[in-house]
Amino acid sequence: MKRKAITLALAVSVAVGGGFASASYAVDGKRASTPEQALEYFFEAEMAGDAVEMSELVEDPRFSTLEDQRAYYQVAIDSYKLTGYKIISTKKIDEGQVEFVVRSKYEGLSSAPDVSYVAIKEGTSWRLEMHPVVQNLNPKSPEYGTTKKDDTKIL
Repeated sequence: MKRKAITLALAVSVAVGGGFASASYAVDGKRASTPEQALEYFFEAEMAGDAVEMSELVEDPRFSTLEDQRAYYQVAIDSYKLTGYKIISTKKIDEGQVEFVVRSKYEGLSSAPDVSYVAIKEGTSWRLEMHPVVQNLNPKSPEYGTTKKDDTKIL
């Protein structure tokens, strides 16, 4: 059960991807005008426990509906609380894409693997494009901390 909760908690931040989110990627009436701001807004929403705001900043192809996405994010938020994050690296892919590697801290977890996020420019604003992944969180596994792409639909 604990492993499932850890996976859910990481899924919120790791749900790095695209899907059926609203066309407006604004939080509190603000639009992310930089890639860093898109990442900041996403993590602020997660720390505030607001799955609705999170879903407005990302697309997640694992979900058939926005309601399913928000419900899943809320379960993950409720399972483990994000207490902080740190950008480990930033890489400009091109004029419209920036990749971040982020280290997150969760209440009740001693550590979590670093996660890659891609910010995409859409018109004059930025959003996060989510690429669903599965991370090996078993410290006894020889593949501990590895990340693999996962296109499995959840709902």
